[in-house]
Amino acid sequence: EDNSADVFSQMFHERPPEKLRPVENVEVRLINHACVLIRTKDVSLLIDPLISYGPGVQCAHSPKYSEIPQDLDFILITHNHPDHVVLETLLELRHRGATIVLPRHNSTAVFDPSLISVFDEINCKKCISVEPLDVVRTASVRITALPFLGEHGDLAITSKTGYVVEVENKRIAFLADSNNLDHRLYDRLKCIASQPDLLFIGMECEGAPTSWLYG
Repeated sequence: EDNSADVFSQMFHERPPEKLRPVENVEVRLINHACVLIRTKDVSLLIDPLISYGPGVQCAHSPKYSEIPQDLDFILITHNHPDHVVLETLLELRHRGATIVLPRHNSTAVFDPSLISVFDEINCKKCISVEPLDVVRTASVRITALPFLGEHGDLAITSKTGYVVEVENKRIAFLADSNNLDHRLYDRLKCIASQPDLLFIGMECEGAPTSWLYG
């Protein structure tokens, strides 16, 4: 039996979503896959947004869009793979006021498309691009871009970055699917990213297949 009409109707509601309860300190919530929500009383950030349509193997509880703050301060994107840049989710979130932080692409490589151009096509206007060790800060949060090695078949792709988010005296690191190709890199980053309170890393053994984006 085709229930697509029922599924579609569930996406519409007569009442606006209720306001999220306030938080006192730092709330860090794993939403789905690599998607993490950070909230304090002053700031909210969403990393690699992915809101699924229903419960699945990734999460026992699948969050709804109403559980994401209506006024987001930042959306952080780690790299251009379809489980980290999910257009269906971004279309829903594009009007929530967030500044979107994107890794800067390799402008000389046709296989490294500009994420800012992609986001502009879906009417996300508040985008900035960062390179490793760039810092984005406000009065409430400090975001530092980290080098991201591995993935993408080791092609000359630069549109990938990790992040360290420092908020309310907490340090949270997001390294996504990066690979420790040389421990000396991390030795040099200790002054920036040492001893995080939370560390989020991917668990793929060799990264995504090249055929995902490059044929």
